[in-house]
Amino acid sequence: MRVLIAPDKFKGTLSAREAAEAIARGVRRAADARGIRAETDLCPVADGGEGTAEIVGSALIDQGAVMSEVAATDLLGAPAAARIIRWQHVPDAWTNLIESAQVIGLARVPPNRRDPAAYNTGTLGQLISSIETDDLSRLIIALGGSATVDGGVGMARALGWQIDDAGVIAPPDSPLRGRVVALCDVDNPLLGAHGAARVYAPQKGATPNQVEQLERGLTKLVAVCRASGIECDPEAPGSGAAGGLGFGLATFLGARLVPGAEYLLDLIGFGERVAQAAVVITGEGRLDAQTAQRKAPMEVARAARAHRKPVLAVVGQAEDGGSWGGVFESVTACPEDGSDAVDRLENASAMAFGGWLSRREA
Repeated sequence: MRVLIAPDKFKGTLSAREAAEAIARGVRRAADARGIRAETDLCPVADGGEGTAEIVGSALIDQGAVMSEVAATDLLGAPAAARIIRWQHVPDAWTNLIESAQVIGLARVPPNRRDPAAYNTGTLGQLISSIETDDLSRLIIALGGSATVDGGVGMARALGWQIDDAGVIAPPDSPLRGRVVALCDVDNPLLGAHGAARVYAPQKGATPNQVEQLERGLTKLVAVCRASGIECDPEAPGSGAAGGLGFGLATFLGARLVPGAEYLLDLIGFGERVAQAAVVITGEGRLDAQTAQRKAPMEVARAARAHRKPVLAVVGQAEDGGSWGGVFESVTACPEDGSDAVDRLENASAMAFGGWLSRREA
């Protein structure tokens, strides 16, 4: 029996790879207890957030993907080693993938220094400008996990745009314009009740007053762009991703905004692996309302259902566990038993897979 194991990271505790390995151990334990041979296919996934570069680099190694590191600077001014994944997707056409969280990620900012009003995306612009473009046909930028809410202004300025209250002046055409794909981990618009500031700024350390300040700043950015004849769409799904970085990439680099999890699953050949599996197990640190916004476990479930394969979810915590029946066959939360995160996930996975085997045999 082939079991496809496709979790996202368990934020703050386990990477997607570590989670997949723990789930696999739980699956094998439950299978061994019933005298069943289970073949596990580990396929860690991402939605464009932290860990995307590592997952893509590992998944595409058989296609000649290479991973390199460049010296960069993060939003605190500290040195950062930014991974670039590079592969040839068709003859003479190269793709590079970078992860914005490597230089503007919330995880890089100590909790007592988190303040999205104090930081910008400038160091991402510096990283982008350092990429060799001569033979590059596509640059993929993973957006999730940012500490910023600047609408991509810092990035644009680092790439030569002049942006102030008086207007926006574009630099000479960037060689990357129209070649950028932005992997959005959420589909929120830029502005309003569901926008970048009001939904996500509090998670990045903003006070209520700062949230409204950031909302006004993003609103003014849209107005200034439009007054300067710069085409922009603050309502586009994903424009609110990464503190409005989705909007900035679309506006200033002509980026195509795509759902990160769906795009990445296609990139790593997930459909072919689902077709060979009897059951799929996914998971993440917390299953909640944001999961439904095209996060990785939701896209894994959609892909599996397209192949009529059952999907089990094993998660750190589950919000409204009873409401996921139409998505997952079962949702199993890790027990709060005092053991470490790896053991809890392994135990929960053994319980989930064992339960599925029992239902299957009944």
